[in-house]
Amino acid sequence: MKTFKSSGKISAVALVLMAGAFLAPQGASAETREIRASFSYYKSQPAEKIYSDFQHRAAYLCREDSKRPISLRIAEKRCAEDMLTKAVTKLGRPDVAALHNVEMAQVASR
Repeated sequence: MKTFKSSGKISAVALVLMAGAFLAPQGASAETREIRASFSYYKSQPAEKIYSDFQHRAAYLCREDSKRPISLRIAEKRCAEDMLTKAVTKLGRPDVAALHNVEMAQVASR
């Protein structure tokens, strides 16, 4: 795991998370895979930027490359939500957590 530094001006903290993604494509047996990921952010960034970057990273890490049945897309979405929740919790910033709580409430209401 690396921590990135740039001319002493900015530093990023990397978070390591592990998420089990439950993938169950139609017609196939259930498969579990472990995803080990790092989430990096700059302490000086606003909460909105950090949260947006975390969202994109989680979605990218949980996505399978292929034509995907709906069951797999749902599993990918759940994986990304779980990974994002773990990243936000580990980060420990109330401003980012507030954004996450609003986002998850909107997702739950859909």
